[in-house]
Amino acid sequence: MKKFYSFVVLLFWSLNAFSQAPIVHGTVVNQSSVAVAGQVIHLTDSSNGVQLYVATDTTNANGEYSFTIPGNVPTGSGMHLRTEKCGMVYSNSFAYQGTNAISNFIVCGTTNNNISGTVKLGSATGNPAYPATVFLIHKTLDPNTNAYVLTLIDTTATNTNGEFQFTGITYSAGDLLVKSALISSNVNYASYLPTYKENALTWNVAQQVTFTAGANNIHLIAGINPGGPGFIGGSVLQGANKTTNVGDPLSNKLILLTTINDVGIGYTYSDANGAFTFSNLPYGTYKLFGDAWGKSNTIDTITLSATNPSIQVVFSENSIQNIPTAIGNEPLAKKLNIYPNPFSDFLIVTGINELNGRFRLRLYNNLGICCLSQIIDKNESLLQIPTKQLSNGQYLLQILNEHGELIKTAKMIKE
Repeated sequence: MKKFYSFVVLLFWSLNAFSQAPIVHGTVVNQSSVAVAGQVIHLTDSSNGVQLYVATDTTNANGEYSFTIPGNVPTGSGMHLRTEKCGMVYSNSFAYQGTNAISNFIVCGTTNNNISGTVKLGSATGNPAYPATVFLIHKTLDPNTNAYVLTLIDTTATNTNGEFQFTGITYSAGDLLVKSALISSNVNYASYLPTYKENALTWNVAQQVTFTAGANNIHLIAGINPGGPGFIGGSVLQGANKTTNVGDPLSNKLILLTTINDVGIGYTYSDANGAFTFSNLPYGTYKLFGDAWGKSNTIDTITLSATNPSIQVVFSENSIQNIPTAIGNEPLAKKLNIYPNPFSDFLIVTGINELNGRFRLRLYNNLGICCLSQIIDKNESLLQIPTKQLSNGQYLLQILNEHGELIKTAKMIKE
């Protein structure tokens, strides 16, 4: 979204105003008061809506520009000067007095615009986050959808002190965000969530960056999972208003889980099938949301209990929203039978021919990793699935319809 800034225009009488053609001139400097050379300035002068004079000039090495105003421009007409930089429009306007006038601009962008800070674990007094990646993100408003669009501008790595720096930034600080995440080889990778400045889980509540040295600090939010029998899983699917088919799986989408009091539990990314899981959760109430860039992110509140230990959530991602929906279908689930339990060399599923459409069976181990995924055809009355290759232990079986909606879950044991 372009922003408009106005600056004070200084008018002064020239002793030679009646003997020479008036000029409008000025300088363009950046936020560090350094002259900006090669900057194009547009001038338009109009009276009663009729354009009388239109011209452009380019600043010299000293950031100076100048326009000589022709004699047919009357006193009192509106004079408008405009220049663009960093995706923004800077505009000065005043009533022409038939004399020389000065109109200066201060624009964004300087080779000295650096973004720096420190990434710590948990708080400002925590250990440095190393190795970690820091993302520089440009935020703009799409006027057609009234939704923000976030674009990755650059990435950098933290040093052993958790410090990072981006140099030579040509964007306005007010349109930039920074976010950090530990890399997978970090021993704390599973314990701390990707976090925006200073300690925000989602971009829409994150602080904007500044060009003040060392001021863009990030305190990675800890994920605390004490363990338990509960399970939350689901899918991220292509929603409406997209060019691809509704229901297509979306991979590598960030999903965040917190307690009802906003204490971070953990995070994960959807896999190639759009699937995600959170396992070993204690019973209680949670908040689940996807941090989808450029979209509003609706929070889904989920309660796990002894009578409802497993919840499936489908995220439908469309052009402006990322909407989670808890899914359940008890009537269909009763038509399916899964055995034996415990199992060893195979699993058997019956009752599929009583359902409509195609289905997918997924089997997750106790770490929440999908270790088996298979399409089920509706015409099969009995499906036998080889499982000899699986390690012994606890598993969670899910059967989903072709839209990614959960039909049935069952806890299984491999012996």
